[in-house]
Amino acid sequence: MSFVLIVSHELAVQESLRMILKEEFSVLQARSGQEALAMVAHHPVEIVLLEPILPDMNGLNLLERLRQISEDLCLVLITNSKGRDLIEATDGETGYEVLVKPFESSEVKWVMKRALERNRLRREVRMLKSRVEANGGMRVFPFPYREEVPVPMAGPAWYPVERDPALSQFALKEFFKALTHITDLERLLDFMLHAICEMFQVNKAAVMLLEPSRSVFRVRASLGIEEVRIRTLGFRLEEGLPGWLLRYNQILKREEVELSGFTREGALVLQQMDALDAKISAPLLTKGRLVGILCLGNKVTGRAFSDSDVEQLSMVGNYAAVAVENSLLYRELCLQKKYNENILKSIGTGVVAIDHLAKVTTYNPAAERMLAVPKEEILGRSIQKLGSVFADLLLRTLEGAESFSRREVMHPMSKAPLGVSTSPLKDDSNRIRGAIMVFTDLTQTKELEARTRDLERLRFWSLLANRMAQEIRNPLVAVKTFAQLLPERYKEQEFREQFFSVVMGEIDRLNLMTERLMEFAMPRESRPVRQDINQVVESAVQSRAAWIEAKKLRVVKQLASDPIYVSADREHLEKALCHLLDNALEASPEGGKLRLRTQRVRPPAVRSTRAQASFDPAARDWAEILVEDAGCGIPRDQMGEIFSPFFTTKVKGMGFGLPIAQRIIQDHGGRIEADSEPGKGSRFKILIPLDGSVRPESMSLA
Repeated sequence: MSFVLIVSHELAVQESLRMILKEEFSVLQARSGQEALAMVAHHPVEIVLLEPILPDMNGLNLLERLRQISEDLCLVLITNSKGRDLIEATDGETGYEVLVKPFESSEVKWVMKRALERNRLRREVRMLKSRVEANGGMRVFPFPYREEVPVPMAGPAWYPVERDPALSQFALKEFFKALTHITDLERLLDFMLHAICEMFQVNKAAVMLLEPSRSVFRVRASLGIEEVRIRTLGFRLEEGLPGWLLRYNQILKREEVELSGFTREGALVLQQMDALDAKISAPLLTKGRLVGILCLGNKVTGRAFSDSDVEQLSMVGNYAAVAVENSLLYRELCLQKKYNENILKSIGTGVVAIDHLAKVTTYNPAAERMLAVPKEEILGRSIQKLGSVFADLLLRTLEGAESFSRREVMHPMSKAPLGVSTSPLKDDSNRIRGAIMVFTDLTQTKELEARTRDLERLRFWSLLANRMAQEIRNPLVAVKTFAQLLPERYKEQEFREQFFSVVMGEIDRLNLMTERLMEFAMPRESRPVRQDINQVVESAVQSRAAWIEAKKLRVVKQLASDPIYVSADREHLEKALCHLLDNALEASPEGGKLRLRTQRVRPPAVRSTRAQASFDPAARDWAEILVEDAGCGIPRDQMGEIFSPFFTTKVKGMGFGLPIAQRIIQDHGGRIEADSEPGKGSRFKILIPLDGSVRPESMSLA
């Protein structure tokens, strides 16, 4: 950054200018003339913003002393109507800019831009003067180009003596050096044309560049040619002049085309060169691609282009091609950078990136808004400035320890929940050179999830109440009917016995329904201990041995050879498995097959439902218990209801088996997956985290 010195005894003026300039300049401040002299003596100050009235000396004296220290200083006068005397005193070769109070930030930036340009031009003039003196007063490149240079029709040449070869080599070196410092394409082409016209003493020149999307060359810069003639001019890539230059990769003189005989291609080449008033054309080739064409008109001396000129033009074309290619790449990079910056500004996701030194390099507006830390306090600083919560995640990612995906953290100040993901940034050698963190504010998501859970809970209990009323109504009908007939038929022995049997049966049914409902809604507290699921499966199958034997079923057990331990309540887990076995036994035809399997698995991503909130797919391994029958299967349209209380496809039963089994497995941090194909059977999988991977947590639908 360039150093700027603000000299003013008013603190408000100093602070206003410092706030405007601090992003583009290194700002120094002085409140007196002596302080200003000390600053300039110890720092490479380029621009001085000077207020004429100072406590220890006037502005004119200070300016003279500053000039003695550094002649490259550029002056910007901070003045109002009272500062005219100093303006008049500084008028002349010293050069100055004026900033009138009160000023706007746009005015300050515009004045600073002019001051820098003035300073640059003054240095170039001084450098050129020194070169002229070093070469005995001879003109050297570069010089401002004069567009209207008359071409002599007859008589002696303007330059009776050939150019000094040493001077030409010096000019070429300066030209090549200058090309490496210009990245803006328009400035580069303008400089190239002025310099080439001066070096080769021509009166007209043009540069055509390729439009890749259309494969057409168009004029991007010209000197001495009417703009109306070239505004719509376009040469196709593989035809005429571009095609010849691309094919032969050498400079083409117009006279050579005329001497080569009349051909269709030659006629087109001549037509295109005439359109640009070109006497010689050079290809701008880089990496085998024709990126541009350089065309030059007549020499102002009236002489033809010599072999030496052609050789030098070939060198100029090679360097110019590289410079144009680099400028185009630079423009593309700038556009891509701007595009990426616009994306970062527009997205609602926070983005923070750090380099290999853990310094913050990217901090977008969304991150600034969510973290409530200004970017001025973060960019270029250590990631620790964001706090230990975020620094720890990024530093662990930078060290290659681990990356995080959708990790939920709490903002230490606002207490807002944030979903955070991190990833390392690697170079071409696969070495970690930084880390990036993206995060979103989950506040609205959490609120929406809470409202959804409330609605689902309300819907669940409404449905449960409706089904429960239907189930209770059936036994009540029988009880009410017998109660109404009791006074009339009490003396009948047979009626009393039938009344007693029916009423007691319905009461038992109501009692069982109440017990199952309480078991589902308020299960006994789990007491998890280390269990081998193979033993739980064996015990559950043994408890249903009589039923299996009665239906003559063939049980195929594919249990893991090694124990698979889970943290579970043995009684609860066996009860859940028994409910699945009962469901399979009821569905299986007599003489059918029942398959049970245990294994370690890595489950797929979890489907988003309220019943699986505690299931964590990020755990290492899980235990799976498979129960598969060869029964009639479950219709597809009923699969979404099988875990709802009171839903059943059987003639007998109340529909509590699968809901209770699911509730038990959920309380163990797992889930049940169901799949069925009508006519072929059903498959139920119990997935439970292995011992130590997930801590069981009880859930409540109430």
